[in-house]
Amino acid sequence: MAVAFGLRQGNRTSSVFTPICHEATLTGALRGKAYKNMEVGMRKRKQEAGFTLLEIALVILIAGMLIGAVLNSRGIQDAARSLRLQKQVEELRVAVDLYVDRIGEYPGSGNAPATGVWEDDLVEEDLVTSTSRATNHAFGDSVSFDYQSATANHPFTGTFNIFQYDNIPAKWARSLISTFEDAANPELGDFRATQPGSVGTPLDAADLDTEVTSGNNVFLFIRI
Repeated sequence: MAVAFGLRQGNRTSSVFTPICHEATLTGALRGKAYKNMEVGMRKRKQEAGFTLLEIALVILIAGMLIGAVLNSRGIQDAARSLRLQKQVEELRVAVDLYVDRIGEYPGSGNAPATGVWEDDLVEEDLVTSTSRATNHAFGDSVSFDYQSATANHPFTGTFNIFQYDNIPAKWARSLISTFEDAANPELGDFRATQPGSVGTPLDAADLDTEVTSGNNVFLFIRI
């Protein structure tokens, strides 16, 4: 409650401090409005400054889901390529066996009725549908068949007829070897993997595991 002190001047009493009290009330109201405007402005600037924690969390969650979907898609695609590779390996081995039964020679031996080039020989006998189907594998590199291949060109000791699959992901080469051979001793069977620069040295189980862990490609050799 405001208290007014008066000074008597004749018959009138003058309220000296009443204007001061009115001024103080007005100043307080202005300050209150200024503080409110400042608070609103700060809140607005904060909202405009960046994302909230919830928005950031949602962005991270969505990004993680997209990355997971991409990785999962790649895994599915590689698994499908591995199945196509296995099918091709089986088909080419059967095709060569059938060719030998019919002609009495291996394709590419030079004594065949076609050109002496192994894939052309198989196409000539309708054992494969096209040369590209024979000479390219599902992981995008080449397949070759070497008639009477010398020891220096493969990881076997002696002269053999050899299929060579270049740059197969080590993971799927190991899977293929395990399908046909003893997985504990992959360096001893008819399916052997090597590093691309060391075709004469077969990888044992530990070395092949290292190549898988490193995500490397290997060469796969098949003796027939």
